[in-house]
Amino acid sequence: VKTIKKPFGVLAFVDAGNAFRNFTVDEIEVGTGVGVEWQTRFGPVKCAIAKPLNKDSEAWRIHASFGPEI
Repeated sequence: VKTIKKPFGVLAFVDAGNAFRNFTVDEIEVGTGVGVEWQTRFGPVKCAIAKPLNKDSEAWRIHASFGPEI
């Protein structure tokens, strides 16, 4: 997270992974996104938009989180 002006920041990410039972069948999914963060007394409030990279899908996803990171 890059702080732009306290308590606000911006973020960019690449995420890879998958949940599967058979290692030879499913492939690793990769996605990328950007977002904003607001630091509060109760932990960060984050909102991001992401897109899968290795699927034919044009779908974008919105991710939101609140609270301390565990």
